[in-house]
Amino acid sequence: MVNYSLFDRLRVVVENDQQLVAKSIADELAHTSALSDEAYAVFATGETQIPVLSSLTALPVDWSKIRIFHLDEFAGIGIDHPASFARFIKEKIADKIGISSDRLHLIDGTLDPQKECDRYAGELSVHSPDICMLGIGDNCHIAFNEPGSIEPGEYSDLVREMSARGDGSGSNRMETGEYDDLVREDREPQEGNSLPVREYRTKWPLVKVVYLDESTRLRQVEEGLFGNIDEAPNMAITLSMTAILSARCIITVCTGKHKADAVLNMLKGDISPDCPASLLRLHDNATLFLDRAAAARLGSDLQ
Repeated sequence: MVNYSLFDRLRVVVENDQQLVAKSIADELAHTSALSDEAYAVFATGETQIPVLSSLTALPVDWSKIRIFHLDEFAGIGIDHPASFARFIKEKIADKIGISSDRLHLIDGTLDPQKECDRYAGELSVHSPDICMLGIGDNCHIAFNEPGSIEPGEYSDLVREMSARGDGSGSNRMETGEYDDLVREDREPQEGNSLPVREYRTKWPLVKVVYLDESTRLRQVEEGLFGNIDEAPNMAITLSMTAILSARCIITVCTGKHKADAVLNMLKGDISPDCPASLLRLHDNATLFLDRAAAARLGSDLQ
């Protein structure tokens, strides 16, 4: 059993055990692929994800029934660039598990950004994600959905839809408890022994072009992806919050003391488009894994 604290609907686990996170993802993929023809999985990139992905790719997962997508990509760079997120997914996941190329869906940053958004959205629109792995930016961005980049109408529709799934009032309700897996009622098979698919019923784009905040570009420089801020792209392609929050299960990993302020804002501040990560508190099957450093400012609110 794993202890968690509940912020609105979001389960928060403070545990510096990446194997636990990897096992949670593997269990979700196994459950979904066992009850469906295939599972759609969206993966995050970055240093935080490497230990999790290393553990995940070593586990006995039947990847032949899984389609792999990723969250975002810089505009203007290709898979041969060291900073390419498509390259990260290929090297950290695809090459290790030997997945067939027709099941690997990568964003091409060298193409016309809007045309590539349309192409990638077409591939993703067949089936909403079964599982989505996320990280959290220093400014509380999710993928490259920067603060203030969510359209007001999209934000209102998201809050209305997620609130309709249960008590999603947005009050900062904190509880504690235990869980031993990620199975929720809406993931149980219905007639025909198959999982229900959450269809996209939205006018908002699934993939979009965004301009990156200076703080985000500076973080890419600090992580060694680019030599200076002038080299860091100011534009990117990203899955929208509509696409991300449609996932049946969301698992987010956030580590390091430099993320403590972002964690505090997303969990204790208002649910707001100015803090995209705060919307995870309304999702009906989301878990946030923190290490002690990232959770440092939460104090007694944690189990």
